[in-house]
Amino acid sequence: MFSKRSLAILAAVMLMLSALLCPLLPAVRAEASADAAGGSYNANDLEKLLSFLEQSDKNGKKNGSKLNAGYDPALPETWCSPAEAGESGMNLPAILWREIEGEKRLVRLELPFMCEFTGRLDLSDCAALEHLSFRDNRISEVNLAGCRALTSLIGYRNELTCLDVSDCPLLETLAIQHNSVSSIDVSNNPMLSALCCDGNGIAALDLSGNPALTELRCEGNGLTRLELMHNPKLDRLWTVGNPLKELDLSGNEALIPSKLFASGEGSVGYYGNDGTHSVIAERHGGSEFVGWFDASGKCISTAASLRLDSTSPAELIAVFASPGTTPAFPAERTGGGLSPLQLILLAALAGAAAAAAGMLIARRMNKNGDENR
Repeated sequence: MFSKRSLAILAAVMLMLSALLCPLLPAVRAEASADAAGGSYNANDLEKLLSFLEQSDKNGKKNGSKLNAGYDPALPETWCSPAEAGESGMNLPAILWREIEGEKRLVRLELPFMCEFTGRLDLSDCAALEHLSFRDNRISEVNLAGCRALTSLIGYRNELTCLDVSDCPLLETLAIQHNSVSSIDVSNNPMLSALCCDGNGIAALDLSGNPALTELRCEGNGLTRLELMHNPKLDRLWTVGNPLKELDLSGNEALIPSKLFASGEGSVGYYGNDGTHSVIAERHGGSEFVGWFDASGKCISTAASLRLDSTSPAELIAVFASPGTTPAFPAERTGGGLSPLQLILLAALAGAAAAAAGMLIARRMNKNGDENR
């Protein structure tokens, strides 16, 4: 049994210890909470994602709150919206983590479309990221340095002015339609199978390092040349809306015809998908479309849009002419100085001249005969 004096001393000691330890308990609880919530997450991935979620739009609303109404920057489990069907059709959360070597790494980020996500999306050194989608939002910049596992990027209809995917060697799908990207370098993406970049301001496109390419959408850009000889697997192609004077498809067995040319003030465009092949003649300035001709000068159609099949000519020439002028084929198509159409016209003129000369000779002979009588 403790004496009253001993109990009093013990109570005093406990009171003193309580006074000393109580101020420390909140900090201990906070540290424990942080460990439970984010201690197993990769620090880089967590920091980069949080930086994006904390950005606000002009109305002061954070990206994180657009993703989830219950967003709390201190609790990563609140960063994710409920699972919903995404690009893959699977019910997956917008943010997906996977434990790799004892750390949770970011492997998937699919921002809901048309939610006005804004600002800069810096995902540099998110080395495990495989899928990224932020379509139909207002993202102005994306940093993918060190994202060497990325296979899919869907970012069409945003506010991008540039994009560097040179550090993404496994990239298979790149969809950046309807941004303001003036150039795109895909030379370090040998596994790229689908490139959709229509509706940008791209003036040149080098696809020589993309032998796996099967789909190319590049309508509505400023391309004056498009070489596809290094893309033998290409079977879906859209090029309408570019100032292309010629298009060589001889190395693409799934596409017809083999070659397209434009003569005069106009350009040629191509549309091919799921066995449907069409060519489009597009007038420039005040020119008029005369018709589609084969290499021999035969008119195939006078319709600007022409659907093709296996019986269509291997080469097609879209002929344009200014009002009041004679249409002409490209001189190089004849192997000489004159085009097939010009040769036909010359032959007709020669025939008419010969007929006129014959008639003149006949008249003179008749006149001479009359005089001799």
